[in-house]
Amino acid sequence: MKVKLLILAAALVVYSAGAALAVPQGTLIEFDSAALGNVVFNGSVHAGMGKVCEDCHNLDIFPMQKTGVANISMEGMMEGNLCGFCHDGKTAFGVDDNCIKCHKPK
Repeated sequence: MKVKLLILAAALVVYSAGAALAVPQGTLIEFDSAALGNVVFNGSVHAGMGKVCEDCHNLDIFPMQKTGVANISMEGMMEGNLCGFCHDGKTAFGVDDNCIKCHKPK
């Protein structure tokens, strides 16, 4: 029983450390966008809404990949892909509601 508990505790520590180090709190991820200004993603804002990384980083929305690999387009998001999966105007504000919510002019 103690061995199982110790293994479970160790697995939890390893998992938590990996999740915590992926994007430290307060760190912003910026995606290049020439048209309207770069898109700034703040994980803390989503965490404040009760979201965890796995809510978006899964096989259906954003598979875990190297940074900058995802092919992100407004057209794709308006079809419900990537950010548009939740940002549909119902679950969360729509991707076409207010450009400066995501795009930060240079």
